[in-house]
Amino acid sequence: MILVIDDQTVTTATDLNQIHNLIMSLKFHSIQTNTVQFLECWGRGVLLVVSGFVKIEDVAEFCKFVHTIYLAPQGIGNGYFIKNDILHIVTHDYQVPHELNPVAPITSKDIDPRFYSEHPPTFGNY
Repeated sequence: MILVIDDQTVTTATDLNQIHNLIMSLKFHSIQTNTVQFLECWGRGVLLVVSGFVKIEDVAEFCKFVHTIYLAPQGIGNGYFIKNDILHIVTHDYQVPHELNPVAPITSKDIDPRFYSEHPPTFGNY
């Protein structure tokens, strides 16, 4: 399933032809990739994050984008399939002065050690 949200409408597509037609209707002209990052996840999955700029036909400037994909394994040695896919395109980039919304730095004391353990917690029966 794909969901496209813009200022005025929400459009969805569920089958392969609808998804293809909806993506093609966005009219991408060029894409500039700035970063590609990946992380091995629990269960041998891979989280892939790509960011950069995209030129869309009806938009004057290049727009920022972040594309996040979770690749799930298809069994041992059988490759991967796209389990989750999020493409976020920023068509309106608003600047907020830092003086108005200061952000406190995060230190290691702020992070619960359970969230960066190599072994996920075990839970009893519910």
